[in-house]
Amino acid sequence: MIDSLSEIERLNELTTKKVKALLRINPGVEAHTHEFIQTGQEDSKFGLSIKKGLALDGVRKIEDAENIEFMGVHFHIGSQIFESTGTVETIKQVIKWLSKNQIKISVLNIGGGFSIKYTEDDISYPIEDGIKTITNTLKSTCNEYDYPIPAISLEPGRSIVGEAGVTLYEVGTVKDIPETNYYVSIDGGMSDHIRTALYGATYDLLLANRAEEYDKLMTVTGKLCESGDIIRRDIKLPSSVHRGDLLVVLSTGAYHYSMSSNYNQMLKPAVVFVTPEKVRLVVRRQTLEHLIAQDVR
Repeated sequence: MIDSLSEIERLNELTTKKVKALLRINPGVEAHTHEFIQTGQEDSKFGLSIKKGLALDGVRKIEDAENIEFMGVHFHIGSQIFESTGTVETIKQVIKWLSKNQIKISVLNIGGGFSIKYTEDDISYPIEDGIKTITNTLKSTCNEYDYPIPAISLEPGRSIVGEAGVTLYEVGTVKDIPETNYYVSIDGGMSDHIRTALYGATYDLLLANRAEEYDKLMTVTGKLCESGDIIRRDIKLPSSVHRGDLLVVLSTGAYHYSMSSNYNQMLKPAVVFVTPEKVRLVVRRQTLEHLIAQDVR
């Protein structure tokens, strides 16, 4: 995947045999998602702009490169996309551009960004209907411009694993501030759950170790020394929640552990795979020895 004009020159110089490559183009499409995970708008660090002529320059440079075989183009308009409208419009725009400039491709990578449900109010991307719409759009647009239909590839990302993962936290303290807030603090936080602080993402939580009525509004916080270390504001949980209880945060299978850090010298949690038949540890819990292993003494 080539993302800039300078990369074309570098790759052509570094490789000793012909390599296959896609060029990432920027369609100038603003996806309806958080600005931090929009990736296809005109003012973006990703790809080469179609509107500014940079994408065409990139294609021609690759075609002229001795050691690069041009296979096709790639675009990605953003993440946590709830419906196919943006992708459909981008496909139409890209095929029209390819046809106009007589650019032949074997592969069209349409990115991904398919959404999942983080809360009951969220909408999951309609995979089956969405893919049908996308493939039908590609076929009809190629027919309209008498353009050869390329192979299509995509990046389903979080939609594969996001809802399959959960994170367990232990309650450390409960603090009732009369007429102000009711805080429940856990043994993790923004070091292993950064999306709430970074994107304002909202997750559903459940009390994991017993079943009781969810009757009290409270705010669940992390243990790091940041006022913004919030897991979820204004969520109803059982009023009996106390130290030692287990809270489970749903839909943390993607962009959770992979975005974790050691901020505040926090240790990263373990990762466990669970099936109806067995439980298997796949990532060990980090220890203090792991944390300081790279320190020069």
